[in-house]
Amino acid sequence: MISTRKSANAVMDFVVALAWIEDEKAETQTNLPAHLTKEIMSGLENNPELDVFNDAYDEIVQIIRRDVFPRFKKSVQYRALLH
Repeated sequence: MISTRKSANAVMDFVVALAWIEDEKAETQTNLPAHLTKEIMSGLENNPELDVFNDAYDEIVQIIRRDVFPRFKKSVQYRALLH
């Protein structure tokens, strides 16, 4: 059984995440496939589970591996760290 404190923290995380997902003017935003965004929104509105963000997390890790990290490795900042 999940403790009351953990449950409260999980609910707060859901609320913060919901606000972030809905904030189209966020300074940094990750474009998730529409089906993942719909799943998250549905999961947050209909009895949220602790694993509601697992698929989005996996997608973000893949985005980092495919795009963000390779671009970072080509950046001036990264090259400066190597020297």
